Amino acid sequence: MAAAARTISNPHAADVRQLVQTLNSLVAASVTAP
Repeated sequence: MAAAARTISNPHAADVRQLVQTLNSLVAASVTAP
């Protein structure tokens, strides 16, 4: 998913990258949650 975001060259690329980072953070949080 992150690799796909890097290949996007439209004005929304930064938003997509931020969304990917947010999703990754949520996944990491749920994985590390007790």
